Amino acid sequence: MANTVINLVDLDFNKYKETLKAYAREQKLFKDYDFDGSNMSVLNDILAYNTYHNAFYLNMLFSEMFLDSAQLRNSIASHSKDLNYVPRSFRSAKAIVNIDITPDSPATQVTIPKNQPFSTRVNSQTFQFVTAENIVVTKQNRGVFTAANVEIYEGTYFVDTFYSNYAIERQRFVLSNPTIDTTSLTVVVSDDDGAETYRLATSFLGLGAKSKVFFLQAAEGDKYEITFGNDIIGTRPKNGATIFAEYRICNGELSNGAYEFTNDRNISGSGNVAITAVRDSDGNYIRASGGAVYESLDEIRFNAPRHYQTQERAITRNDYRLLLTKQFPEINALSVYGGEKLSPPQYGRVFIACDLFGFDGIPDYKKEEFKKWLTTRMPVTLEPVFVDPTFTFGALDMNVRYDQNKTDLTAADIQTRVLDTVVQYSAKEFNDFNNTVRFSKLITAIDDTHPSILSTEATFRLYKTIKPQISVSSSFTIDFSFSLKNTLPNLANVHQVRKEKVLSSTPFTYEGKACTLEDDNNGVVRIVAVTSERTLSVVKEIGTIDYNKGLIKLSNFIVTAFNGNAIKIYVVPRTNDVDFTRSDYFEIKSEDVDITVIGVRDS
Repeated sequence: MANTVINLVDLDFNKYKETLKAYAREQKLFKDYDFDGSNMSVLNDILAYNTYHNAFYLNMLFSEMFLDSAQLRNSIASHSKDLNYVPRSFRSAKAIVNIDITPDSPATQVTIPKNQPFSTRVNSQTFQFVTAENIVVTKQNRGVFTAANVEIYEGTYFVDTFYSNYAIERQRFVLSNPTIDTTSLTVVVSDDDGAETYRLATSFLGLGAKSKVFFLQAAEGDKYEITFGNDIIGTRPKNGATIFAEYRICNGELSNGAYEFTNDRNISGSGNVAITAVRDSDGNYIRASGGAVYESLDEIRFNAPRHYQTQERAITRNDYRLLLTKQFPEINALSVYGGEKLSPPQYGRVFIACDLFGFDGIPDYKKEEFKKWLTTRMPVTLEPVFVDPTFTFGALDMNVRYDQNKTDLTAADIQTRVLDTVVQYSAKEFNDFNNTVRFSKLITAIDDTHPSILSTEATFRLYKTIKPQISVSSSFTIDFSFSLKNTLPNLANVHQVRKEKVLSSTPFTYEGKACTLEDDNNGVVRIVAVTSERTLSVVKEIGTIDYNKGLIKLSNFIVTAFNGNAIKIYVVPRTNDVDFTRSDYFEIKSEDVDITVIGVRDS
């Protein structure tokens, strides 16, 4: 009799059992059987379990056969080999320091050895940073030897030792530590001809039978494996050769932010060693950065096919984005555009703006590091130029009404949920370059935060920051690069505080008075002070504003104090759909969101 009952689609134990019972009931031989009785129930359980087990096993087996559906890291790592993709490993945080050494006895030079340890603490945890190479210091001042701008890396060095044995078929050299920073890996092969350092090869181009190279690929257990050539492409180590693989193991992002270090071991026999972090142009210590864990499974799924397309060459904008973000995990966002788009055009140049985790902008030493790495992957006719990003921030002032009859939540609960919505929406839709901000979609997301929310009224402003030197005459050009509102009536020299204006600012002190900036709605920027409780009066005209270009110019601007570390310059855009292009990065911070929740009882 044909089977018309058994369901082969649903992966469910109970459904398998029910369909087996239904099938058996259709058989004349079992027509009077009680299939819910204990004996028959046990047999049905066994059959259903076997069917379920096989179905589940085969489903998982076939899922692991494809990169898109694989769930196990070992499977995804194996698929990445087919695409010549090596998933990014852990990365050591890097700090830049100055090291002052006072020898115990007169000397002409001192040597800071590779793997010299320095200790630091971040969030109550202790970490060790080490030097990556031997550093010979000859420059001294009154007996103090100074090594300037020394790069130190979090972690410690470890060596795996292997022996080449031709008797082992398909011999493998799997590195033992899953937290390796593969950028620190060096491989030395020692045989009866001596020891020689092999270099990492990422392609077959330019390789021959005598090329001393090794290849790196992902292995099982979150580890990495080195392989060698076959004496046709790359030299194969001799039988019996000793292979030393030295690398740094680290803690990923946990040590980011470190800047205070102590020396853990004498240098050239001297314990008199002072180590200080390098300062940036603003006088702030440059903190350790760049530490990261290995790529997530979703990142590998996304990056591996696209990396295969790039073939380690930076041609399109997506190539630049993929190559840089894979190599440098500290990059949060990135914008790439050609010099031909500038005015005047700069042909033959590719401009790159980066936002880094833990930094406002991109330090000069990072620009040089990125440029050096990228240049070898670009056409020789192009020059990479890393530029400082410009930051624009959004400020929201909202009134949110909700129906108290539809929820037990308090006004504070609604406020917290709305703020979470704004922050998450910004992280998902904004917080990047080349954005189009659609204010209406943000309001819709806020209204959808909870069913009890009835409506949201909001004013939307954008701002940039300036950092004037105290008591120093300064000039600023603030380019918002989008059109500003230009339909407001002119403001008199003396007017009420509540009068609407396009430009405003946070307070500062000018000539002993508490002042702010504003425009007169006719192209003039001026300093104003409060003359009474509700009245503002013009103190001085200080610059101009171009409403069509969104360009503000301030000249001879002298302040004696201001709140925080910068003055915020607010503007009102002409429309609530704003385009940000090229090097302009946009985000909304939680501290710039002011929410008033109003409870009503809607009948």
